Order: sequence, then C-alpha cells, then structure tokens
Amino acid sequence: MGLSDHIQKVIDNNREKLTNDLSVKHLLIDLNTKKVLNYDEMDELEDIKPEKKQNAKFLRFLERKEDRDFDKFCEVLQGNQASALQNLGLKLRNEACGDSTAQGQDSHDGVGAVKNIETPGD
Repeated sequence: MGLSDHIQKVIDNNREKLTNDLSVKHLLIDLNTKKVLNYDEMDELEDIKPEKKQNAKFLRFLERKEDRDFDKFCEVLQGNQASALQNLGLKLRNEACGDSTAQGQDSHDGVGAVKNIETPGD
C-alpha cells in the first residue's frame, strides 16, 4: 500500500538531512531486526558506496513501506547511542504527528507517536 502522503511529506522535508547525515550502514542490523528491511534489501544496501548513495537508496526502500515501518525507523534512530540520531528520530516522529515546529526539544517524548497513523486493516 505504501506510505501515507503525510509521512511521505515528512521524508521529503527531511530528505537532504537524511541523505547527508544518516549512516544507514550502522543501522542495518537494527532495521532488519525491526523488519523495516528484509535480508535482500540489507544485502543490497551493504554493497552501495558512497554513504550518501546508500542513504538515498534506503530512503527509496522506506518510501515503498508502510507508515508503521517509518515508525519503526524512528524507533531505531531514537534507540541509537548517538544523540544526534536520537534527536532526528524524535524530530521525525513529532513531524509525523503534525508538530512541524518540533526540533526534538519539546515536551513530547515521541514514543509511539506515529502508532495512530497506521493504515486501515492493520
């Protein structure tokens, strides 16, 4: 079915930052464990160099997924040890919930924030 228009817009609005600043290679195992990526996608991403191209390809994979997969991606970011990735995960979740001013510094904890956006039939 694919991502909702709203979640797609969140990705589009953050595409440059995600492409330039994300390091998908360090998230592959967690993304596979959360079933955001399957083994074939993971293997394909591992072979891509440089990192920006790998990040861009990941975004293309993510755009073919469901909203719940975007939420799992945010969860992986928020569970990362790097505070920059934690903040990015929180920012993306907050934007997905409609708080476009969120920069990871508001009163929302962001946990489960995108759960209400799942598509019908889930």
